[in-house]
Amino acid sequence: MQVINRKAISVMLLIYLALAMHVFIPSMGGSGLRVPGNTVAWIFIALSVLAYWLLNRHQFIITTTTSKLITVGILLLLLPLFYTPEKWLKDALLQMAGVVAGMLFYFTLLQCRFSDRWRVLLLNFLLFAALVQSVIGFIQLTLLPPNSGLMALGDEGVRPTGVFRQVNVMASFMATGLACSLHLLYLPQSLSIRNKASSVIHRLIHLQQLAALVLLPAMLVLLQSRAGYIGAIAVVLINFALRIRNQPRRTTAFIGLIISGILLGYTLLLGAGLVIPVSHDGSNLERWKILQITLAMIMNHPILGWGYGGFEYSFAHFALGMTPPITGMGVITHPHNELLFGWAEGGVAALAAYILLAIAYFRLMVLAWRRTDKSQFTLWLLMLPFAVHTQLEYPFYMSTGHWLIFLLLLSLTDSAISMPHVVMKPQIARTIRAVSLVGACGGLGIMLSTLQTQMLLTKAEQLQLKQVNIDFPRLEQQLWQPWIFQERIDYDRQVNQLLQYNVSRDPKLLQSYITWSQQYLSHHIDQNVYAYRIAILRFSNKAGEAEKQRHEASQIFSHDPRFQEPIAISPREME
Repeated sequence: MQVINRKAISVMLLIYLALAMHVFIPSMGGSGLRVPGNTVAWIFIALSVLAYWLLNRHQFIITTTTSKLITVGILLLLLPLFYTPEKWLKDALLQMAGVVAGMLFYFTLLQCRFSDRWRVLLLNFLLFAALVQSVIGFIQLTLLPPNSGLMALGDEGVRPTGVFRQVNVMASFMATGLACSLHLLYLPQSLSIRNKASSVIHRLIHLQQLAALVLLPAMLVLLQSRAGYIGAIAVVLINFALRIRNQPRRTTAFIGLIISGILLGYTLLLGAGLVIPVSHDGSNLERWKILQITLAMIMNHPILGWGYGGFEYSFAHFALGMTPPITGMGVITHPHNELLFGWAEGGVAALAAYILLAIAYFRLMVLAWRRTDKSQFTLWLLMLPFAVHTQLEYPFYMSTGHWLIFLLLLSLTDSAISMPHVVMKPQIARTIRAVSLVGACGGLGIMLSTLQTQMLLTKAEQLQLKQVNIDFPRLEQQLWQPWIFQERIDYDRQVNQLLQYNVSRDPKLLQSYITWSQQYLSHHIDQNVYAYRIAILRFSNKAGEAEKQRHEASQIFSHDPRFQEPIAISPREME
């Protein structure tokens, strides 16, 4: 029998859940690798894969039907790379690299075949992580003055965000924590960690699980997130519906704790006024409009799509080309629905891939439902808040931590429910191990250099906001990972040159900006680039071109006063 060393990978996961994911690193916002916390999550994904394959030499490989469906789905997802326009290819490659790396992480976890006790331990640490984030949220509301640095909120009365810096991402994590708490509380005693832990530790763990039923609903009320509400309500109602008949007293007690948490949240919201109540009416209409435009885009290019990485640019210009034109949409990078996003960018290949992934996900649900032990089904439920969130927003782009946790939960559920298929081919096992080690080492090196580059660029951008001139050539020499951030570096360099122009008055700097901004706006939407480009064109006596750009910008950013006044064109330019 093959002996598996799970301790190293487990330690990596526990360190991430207990410590690393709660470390706040300043950034300028955004998603993906623009957020240092996401890079930290990728570092721990790489470390986990590395730790496992370094210590294990397999003679056979374990697969499941779920893993096979996911593999085929990912291969389909990769197909649109072959016909993605070159100007978006780099972003597309990075996006798909994240998908492939996630598959490698999930496949590695699948080999672990965690025992029930290991699974319970990991879930208790996940619950601990959710509670830590809720405590950070309460600290943001009560102890940190607005704009005081670190994790402080921007204004008085805004909703907390934890380390995620985004309300809905925080909310779906709270809903997952709530589902985790109920799952652990309802587990049979034979699956608890009581036999392995001292009575004091066991009581603390049980107290943590009960405290989550109060603190997490309270935080969800303060967050006022529809994505969080839907996920939380679904997992709570399903859990109680499954348990109320067989465990009425415990269920009644848990209902009482959750109601107490909800009342606490509304007391802090309406009584103490910690957070300003939010109306979602305006955003509902905007999201409906975004979905309509996205569906129209899909109908325009249903087979091949518009190309990975190009949604932001394609959406804005498609909306302006509709009859009648739809104006004032601003920068839309995602339609708030992952299925439509994939279809719009990747065409039918991406749509087929997402359908396969959905089949794999719901197949696990059916298998879990058929089990007599309903704790298997509530284990599957832990993924539901994230799955719901993907159809309302884009959590895995904003938080790689969510991606890591979702894949961890998927592997735990798949291992507990699915029938394993053993591939007894040592050569294949050795090849997979070699590929995994090379991929993990390469990914670790790239992510460490990415983190260094992120931090230097963030510091430089913060200084430039204060109109501080930076020695940019020297800064570029210090960057370890310029390739991934080349576009961001070019952007920062152009801003730096505009600051230099205020001192040197060198016209070459303005011409450089005109040339760069034309190329940048050919595949991105940015109101500041529009504004600076228009101002420079006007200063350079190119009023006709400036007016053309102003008109385009005014249609995309209809509420920006910088684009509202028409530019007078001389008779010579009109000829």
